[in-house]
Amino acid sequence: MADTLGIGIVGVGFVGEYHAADVSKLEGQKLVAIAEPNEALREKVKSQFSVPHAYASWEDLVQDGSVDVVYICTPNDLHLPITEAAMDAGKDVICEKPIARSAAEGRAMIEKSRQTGRKLFIAFNQRFRPSHQKTKQMLDEGAIGRPFLAMSTFIGNEFERMSDPKNWKGTLEKSGGGVLIDNGTHLIDCLNWWFGEAESVVSRCRRLVISTQNKEEDTSLVAIEYKCGVLAELAITFGARYSTWPKGYIGAAIRTEI
Repeated sequence: MADTLGIGIVGVGFVGEYHAADVSKLEGQKLVAIAEPNEALREKVKSQFSVPHAYASWEDLVQDGSVDVVYICTPNDLHLPITEAAMDAGKDVICEKPIARSAAEGRAMIEKSRQTGRKLFIAFNQRFRPSHQKTKQMLDEGAIGRPFLAMSTFIGNEFERMSDPKNWKGTLEKSGGGVLIDNGTHLIDCLNWWFGEAESVVSRCRRLVISTQNKEEDTSLVAIEYKCGVLAELAITFGARYSTWPKGYIGAAIRTEI
């Protein structure tokens, strides 16, 4: 592998374009290719970041010899096939969360990584927030005593995309579910990182605000019991048209706000 990593991004919509801008600023890597079926969007990002290769299909990108790492920024139904094809072509993979639409698809991606020896990284970026890393450090050091209760909340506004029957967001076919598999995975990942393996999980997922019939839940409540003795509660929604971020607390005698 060359000293400079060649990065290829599949899907340059909102998230993909955002990452294209970041990759273009970093040393040791170069954005060498993008794949995007929307021609106008593809040409815009190609011109904006001087991308050498711009493909209409992801199949062409994963065969590009200048690409070392494929960054998947697509709807969730494409995570598995792109990962498998990229790794078979000798590429490492960074994939937007969630890993896939189902546990079975996620396990298949992990198995492909093991079979080919290629790296698979799921972009749970919340682990890299300084406040979350500080929380991890305090928990590991015992700085807040013995944690026993965690409450995590995401109050989000996806009313427009969830209400659009043509948008993939929240559809079972392309997304694999609604708010829980989407933003809920960020919360669960942080809780698992902090507290370890879960003993039991109970959840309720309902479409309470969105009336579009081909969409899954816009609101979910989750209770997790961890083997370490912590009980965690998650309250998440895509149905808040006026989004806010309530404060979350971890610990007993000492309060951590994130």
